[in-house]
Amino acid sequence: IVFRPSETHGIRLVLADLEPETFRNSNTPPFSTLSLLGASCYSALLQKYSILMKVPVELLTHYPTTAQVFVELRETIAELINQHDDEGHPEFMANLLRLCDIM
Repeated sequence: IVFRPSETHGIRLVLADLEPETFRNSNTPPFSTLSLLGASCYSALLQKYSILMKVPVELLTHYPTTAQVFVELRETIAELINQHDDEGHPEFMANLLRLCDIM
């Protein structure tokens, strides 16, 4: 079951899940799924920057690694979901809920 296909800077990303009930009965996709999506987009952007600057990604050491971005996104997502007093929280949660609609 394909969860969400998309393309970022010419790199196709497809998130899939073999347990659609997990998404159908949840208010948000799993934090790891959201972190993977964000880290994949970051990786694509870093790769594009590497190509534009003609510098191998391995030499762009002043930027965090994709693994670091994944871990930090996972922590940040948990914090954002718990910001119940923020005026934008309902809209944010509604957008996350839309991600649970399996295509």
